[in-house]
Amino acid sequence: IEALKNIGFVVTERLERKELSSDLQNRYSELPADYQEFLQRFQTITNESDNVWFNSIEDFNGESDSGFRWNEFELMGLEALADDKESCDMIRLFWDSHIPILMSVKDGYQYLCIDLSPENYGKI
Repeated sequence: IEALKNIGFVVTERLERKELSSDLQNRYSELPADYQEFLQRFQTITNESDNVWFNSIEDFNGESDSGFRWNEFELMGLEALADDKESCDMIRLFWDSHIPILMSVKDGYQYLCIDLSPENYGKI
């Protein structure tokens, strides 16, 4: 968190523990413990322009006021290919093993995610 502050991110620290929703925990049952602890340390982390941010527990639980949902990229892909069941299945399969941790609309749409697949577990 301090390293992010040092490069200009604005951090609102979390004062009380909060749990991820059971839906998210069921979908991503293999979240790395260090990432789960990281989530407990903040409510928001954004750049000053508020166009780059880390997904928070509130985002994952659908409790934030963000107009950009934590799984927006998955939803956009599913919407764009709604008529192609095979492609939609591939999109879901990808996102079932990749959790988006950072989102950006700064220079186009971008994200960072943690790979939860056995062969690349924990890689960004």
